[in-house]
Amino acid sequence: MGNLVSQDKSIVDIGREFAFEGLGPEYFQAKNAQELEAFNIGYQEGLRIIAEKQAESTKTEDVEIEIVGMKK
Repeated sequence: MGNLVSQDKSIVDIGREFAFEGLGPEYFQAKNAQELEAFNIGYQEGLRIIAEKQAESTKTEDVEIEIVGMKK
């Protein structure tokens, strides 16, 4: 992320929240290229976090299914 000022960090947070809420980046109105870049950083982070959580969830479900299968 480099040297983001605090305003940029809050825009990164907004990008992350957009991803978490399922809102597309087209709904964010950037005032300049720097804001757009900060938003995109946060949005991509949010998508990555969601993908990681889904992968963990899938692994947990697979293990539970395996355990239930062994009990039968």
